[in-house]
Amino acid sequence: MRVCLTGADGFVGSNLSRELIRRGHTVQGMVQPNRSTVTIDELPVKKVPADLLDPDSVRRAVAGCDAISRVHRNLAGAVGAGATDQSRGHEERPGRRAP
Repeated sequence: MRVCLTGADGFVGSNLSRELIRRGHTVQGMVQPNRSTVTIDELPVKKVPADLLDPDSVRRAVAGCDAISRVHRNLAGAVGAGATDQSRGHEERPGRRAP
């Protein structure tokens, strides 16, 4: 199965990438443009630069994937104060660190 991971180059995403590859899956990592990918450089991950706020780049990043997993902490800084991080069930507020 080809799995697209957002945040594939982060701590959780890079470890999930390793596990998916170990289990025989193909990983397509959605990474932020101009961000270091050192955490996944040694892995057979197809790195696709994409911005979650740019629908066209997201479409390119998920093209050909059988599953998508959102593996990044939050979008509060990108979309403004009060953005909800639904994967963790809490709301980000300015000056407040996520649990």
